[in-house]
Amino acid sequence: MGLRLVKNLPEGWQPEDFGFTVIQHRRATPAEVGELYREARCGTDMEVPALEEHLKDQPYDPAPAQRLVEKHEALPDSYKCRFGSAQLEIDRGVFCPTLTQVSPFLLEHTRFQAKQRVLDAFTGSGAFAIHAALQGAEAVAYDNSPIAVACAQKNVRKNDVEDKVDVRLGTLRAVISPRDAERS
Repeated sequence: MGLRLVKNLPEGWQPEDFGFTVIQHRRATPAEVGELYREARCGTDMEVPALEEHLKDQPYDPAPAQRLVEKHEALPDSYKCRFGSAQLEIDRGVFCPTLTQVSPFLLEHTRFQAKQRVLDAFTGSGAFAIHAALQGAEAVAYDNSPIAVACAQKNVRKNDVEDKVDVRLGTLRAVISPRDAERS
């Protein structure tokens, strides 16, 4: 499968195949190859072993994460959004799943079915658990943040799925018992 970078590349760069057609070069420096490969890898989550060595020439760029934090901090204290079939109210201090492309992508490519059991780890607002419940699944949602758990519980009530979503505070080991695992 061939993939391409979305942004335009510098003038004079010629295509070269590194396992998938993502990176073009003009006798690029290792740092330039590393920068383009890191961007392609972040956007596709695909690795090309022959290019991994170039990542050491391109230091981690915290700018995308910083932009996400800034978007999150710019939200009002209570932010309302729709996520799949779930109506959510996101409280300050709880991650909003609509701020990135990852959560909507996962939602688009995940099918929940009636009677299916779902575990929503690091639930935040409860978005995935609630959407799954609205599709007929049963869900256990957990988070180690009391603020997130309170937000998820509020959203469970708002979406009228209290009988299908069990929101728990803690880590995986603390909230899932062997009996829960046997029921799956």
